[in-house]
Amino acid sequence: MNSRRAFARALGVEQRSVENGNRPLTIEQLLAETNTPITTDDALGVTATYAAVTLLADTIAGLPIDVFERRGRSRIEVASPRWLAEPNDEDLPRDIIEQSVTSLLLRGNAYLLTERDAAQRIERIWVLDPDRVAPRKKRVGNRTQIVYYVDGRELTAADIVHIPLTRKPGSLVGMSPLRAAAETTAVALEAQRHAAALLRNGAMPGGLIEVEGQLSDQGVNQLKQGWQDAHGGEKKGGVGVITEGAKFRGLSVSPADAELLATRRWSVEDVARAFRVPPHLIGSTEKTSSWGAGIQEMSRGFVVFSLGGHLTRLESHMTRLVREERPLAQVKLNTDALLRGETVTRYRAHEVGLRAGFLTLDEVRRIEDLPPLPNNARPDNGPAVA
Repeated sequence: MNSRRAFARALGVEQRSVENGNRPLTIEQLLAETNTPITTDDALGVTATYAAVTLLADTIAGLPIDVFERRGRSRIEVASPRWLAEPNDEDLPRDIIEQSVTSLLLRGNAYLLTERDAAQRIERIWVLDPDRVAPRKKRVGNRTQIVYYVDGRELTAADIVHIPLTRKPGSLVGMSPLRAAAETTAVALEAQRHAAALLRNGAMPGGLIEVEGQLSDQGVNQLKQGWQDAHGGEKKGGVGVITEGAKFRGLSVSPADAELLATRRWSVEDVARAFRVPPHLIGSTEKTSSWGAGIQEMSRGFVVFSLGGHLTRLESHMTRLVREERPLAQVKLNTDALLRGETVTRYRAHEVGLRAGFLTLDEVRRIEDLPPLPNNARPDNGPAVA
């Protein structure tokens, strides 16, 4: 028996469905309501959706996790809690973040189950399948609190960390981009299926040779083979000559198939819009990007507009858990590696401020979340600033 099952059994969490009133609609049910019979597995079969989800999840999961405390004007790095360095017996820290982001993107909610010791300190955390969890409001005395039904068993906010995506006012659950783009996903999936069927069942010849009158089967085969021998393979592109009134007519893509190709391009752009990622990062390169003129500007736009909301959600909830042991601690997912070019530009701006005299070394270090130098010392390899 693995540790997840052992913990579930210890909590009395049984594998059974909850009452209909306690479970929110799954994404499959939501899509069924829009008359688009697809599942999330189907949606991930659309390459644009898969690319958008893995782009965001992999990028965020690969960021370093900084844990620090602010003491006055200083930022002091502190040791990470054990559960943050070793979440459980099966997952690494990047696995927990990757699963959480994937859950947010596909279901609109991420649920983390905390395993605690006798002193109520967190020992392990697990990311749950959101379809197993149903948040509900419950009246307790004069207060209303949120409880979570996991496979039918009631748990509290002390056991479950709920990270929702965009929520409607009054709603307990978040709404995923996949739900918002359900119709687009269905169109993209149908276009993908149609394109595969077209290639499998409806292969189109490159052209036709038209002749007047009736040809025997032998004459048709000889004419076809002769043209293929003269102009096929490596000989393609030469000048052809047809006698006795025959005509060659090339075949182009039909209007319906051209519309199919346009639909697939549109679907990629619409999926990118729903997941708020640059289209060129998920394979749409037909149009000029509006995310910036250079790789530096595009990277900054991706971090600010695509990753920013997800980063602050994760950082806020991780900080709240870490503060159970360290009340002054903060958690930050470090994006410096993604903004290397932007970092160089920032450092050059600091240098201008230092040389002009309106910034001090400690002020620059504070902007960069670094502690002040001891006794106003200057870095050994730093420039002397007048």
